[in-house]
Amino acid sequence: MGPAARPLGLRRRLARFGTLIGVLLFAAVPAHAALITNVTGNPSVSVTPQGGPEPADYYAEAAFFDDCGASCSAFTGRLGANAGIVADPGDNIRIDVVWSYTIDITVDAGATEAWELAVDTELAGFLTTVNHGSGRTRQRHTDLTGTLDTSGLGLTGSMDLPGTDTLNTSASVNQPVSRTGSFSVTGGFGPQTVSMTFSLDGRLRSQCTGGACATQGDEAAIRLGLPPTGAPPGFTAGNYASLAEAAEDGHFLSFTLFAVPEPSSLALLLGALPALIALRGCRR
Repeated sequence: MGPAARPLGLRRRLARFGTLIGVLLFAAVPAHAALITNVTGNPSVSVTPQGGPEPADYYAEAAFFDDCGASCSAFTGRLGANAGIVADPGDNIRIDVVWSYTIDITVDAGATEAWELAVDTELAGFLTTVNHGSGRTRQRHTDLTGTLDTSGLGLTGSMDLPGTDTLNTSASVNQPVSRTGSFSVTGGFGPQTVSMTFSLDGRLRSQCTGGACATQGDEAAIRLGLPPTGAPPGFTAGNYASLAEAAEDGHFLSFTLFAVPEPSSLALLLGALPALIALRGCRR
C-alpha cells in the first residue's frame, strides 16, 4: 500500500468506527421517554380547640394545586393553607392545627428505563396579627416534615423543612415565613406511583381578658397561600389582596423528571472508549 493510500484507509476505518459509536449512542437512549401522567393531592386539616373557643371564633383550611395537566416532565405542586382565631371579650382561647397532604405522582417509564425526580421545596407565607386594642395574640408553626410512602424507591436528601416561626405581640404585625430545601427520588423499570406525605403543625392564640377588653381580642392568622373562606365575620388578618398574591405563598414542590442511563448502556459506551483512543493514536 502506497503512502497516499494509508491516510485514506485510516479515514475509512475512522468513519466506520464513528458509525459504530453513533449506533451505540442511539442504543443507549431509551425508546420510551418517561413522563408524569397523573398528579393528585389530598389535603386535610385537623383542629384541636383549647380553652373553649366557639366554632365561630376560628377557622382552618387547605387546598392543593398543580400545573401538570394530562402529562408533563416538570411541574409545580402547591399546598395553600390558612388558619385564624379571634377571642370574644373575656376569652383566652387557642387552637392547635395540623395541615397534612399526600401527593401521588404516576411516572410512566419503559420496562428498561430508570429515572430521577428532582424536587425543590419551599415554604412561604406570613404570621399576621391585627390589633383591636387591649389583648394579645400568639402564633407558631414548627417543622414541616415529609415522608416517602412508596417502597422500592431511592431518596437522596431530606424532605423536611425544619424550623420554628413564632410571633407573640399586641401590635399589628405581618411577619414573613421562608424556608427552602431540595431532595430527589429515583426509580424506574415500568410505571410507578410516587407517594409523598407532608405535615405542618400550627398553633394560634387570642386573648381578650380584663376590663379594658370590651369588644373583641386581637386577630391571629397563619397565611400560607389560601384566601380564607370560613373566617369569622369582619376577620381580616387572614386576607390576601388578590388570588395572584395568595399564589405566591404556600408549600411549593417543583418537580423535574430526568432519564437515568442504564448501567448496561453505560458499560457499552465506556467499553468503546479505549478503541476510539487507540485509533486516535494511530492517526497521529
